[in-house]
Amino acid sequence: MSNQDSDKFSVPNVNDESACSMGNIRINNDVIVGIVRLSILEVEGVVDVGESSVKSRLAKFFLKNQSHSGIRVSEDSNGNYVIDVQVILRFGVELAKVALDIQQNVAKKVADMTMKSVSQVNVTIEGIVQDDSDNEDSNQPNTDYAVN
Repeated sequence: MSNQDSDKFSVPNVNDESACSMGNIRINNDVIVGIVRLSILEVEGVVDVGESSVKSRLAKFFLKNQSHSGIRVSEDSNGNYVIDVQVILRFGVELAKVALDIQQNVAKKVADMTMKSVSQVNVTIEGIVQDDSDNEDSNQPNTDYAVN
């Protein structure tokens, strides 16, 4: 395929003016939330996305739509994504390192999949939990530490 042919079949950017001649491309925020959630859960040391309080866990249990729990997506004045996430991490991990890994993975996956820039990924560590596999070898109960 010649270089001219590959230009002819290039994928338009969501913000690309030439894409407008074909119609609008919009990505629902629920899709972005899904990308963010899966990107976070890929990071080693992450246990869950969302708040760790008993009240929020009960709400998660009874609510049918859990997809937005712990994730907020908005846009800045330049149209770039601003993403706020709340996470629960595994006890014993380097909290700052895991938070940085979350920021990098989320920004990369969202930008790669949407072709739209991410200006911020703000991570709030809501709590830590002891890994269940660690408890199987000991008689100590699973302890949930909420950080408020």
